[in-house]
Amino acid sequence: MTADAVRAFVARVAPFDDLGAPVVSTVVVDGERFALTARTARALAEALHRYTDPEDNGRCAGCGGVLDRHLRCRSCGRIDGIFGATIADRLAAED
Repeated sequence: MTADAVRAFVARVAPFDDLGAPVVSTVVVDGERFALTARTARALAEALHRYTDPEDNGRCAGCGGVLDRHLRCRSCGRIDGIFGATIADRLAAED
């Protein structure tokens, strides 16, 4: 997170805050301090909660490990999901 991103986020939320709303939290990013009102702190928490990493392809149904972009589990190597099941069925049929 960069200070520019936080500054822009705070600026987007600020117009909806009550005049004179008290500061409830302070965040320091890249050495810059940002005073957050309750509304801004809630908005930031919600934004962080909703974030999904572009590399997040879910969890393995077998071991709960992280799936890579090919839906292969980084922990156990299983190919997961409908795509994985189709590949596994095809490979089993070839044996």
